Amino acid sequence: MGWLGNTADKLKRIFGGASRFLYPDACVGCGELLLRHEEVFCMACERFYAEASERECARCFRPRSRCICSRKSLEDAKIPRLVKLFTYRARQVDLPQNQLIFALKHHHRSDVRTFIASELSEAIREGIPRYERFALAYAPRGDRSILLDGYDHIRELSREISKELGITCLDAIGRRRGGEIQKKLSFHDRQRNMLGRFYLNDGVDIKGKSVFLIDDVVTSGATLVEAARVLYEGGAKEVVGVVIAATGRDELRRPRRYSIKYRTMK
Repeated sequence: MGWLGNTADKLKRIFGGASRFLYPDACVGCGELLLRHEEVFCMACERFYAEASERECARCFRPRSRCICSRKSLEDAKIPRLVKLFTYRARQVDLPQNQLIFALKHHHRSDVRTFIASELSEAIREGIPRYERFALAYAPRGDRSILLDGYDHIRELSREISKELGITCLDAIGRRRGGEIQKKLSFHDRQRNMLGRFYLNDGVDIKGKSVFLIDDVVTSGATLVEAARVLYEGGAKEVVGVVIAATGRDELRRPRRYSIKYRTMK
């Protein structure tokens, strides 16, 4: 699916939608070829994704994709609100919603990036009043991860979101070399691994600004905590976390079917 997706992506940039007849995209969830009206999921996997985003938060009773509840470690770091689309199930990697993140990180599919940016932008519009006053920053990936995958998916996603919302995307945060890849570490080791890892880039002025801080998945929260510390030390007024997914069990099993509108496929 990797070479097929990359080839289709290049052709679509050159020839537009006509290339889908020659190199149709594959569903990120199951690998089946997509029909013309489908976006990144086939209809079966789209239902899995919709159900995951509809599960209600046990704290605010809103659908997961409209919940802005944070968690204690983030609240202690002055990140009182966290926008997310669904709960990440680390032990169920084959779930369509988990494969969505995998496709963004490793397959460099522009259609996946556009889909996620659109979903997060909609969640921000509905969850954060006066979002237009915010600037946008992101937690950059490490050099080793960029070398393995060929690009920084968080930077590209952040730029796409900034276009959707019409707000500024700042390359505010730099990352020092070294350290381990986070996903291989325990909870406490992740926190130690990120200490001092970020710094504020020269020439960036964030004094008095409200900032959306973008990352892909929150597990321990160590990346967002350290990145937020840098932003606050640089004079940021407020930091709101924005992620694709967050781990945790603070949700109810049964979603209210009427509490969220289903996506309309084009």
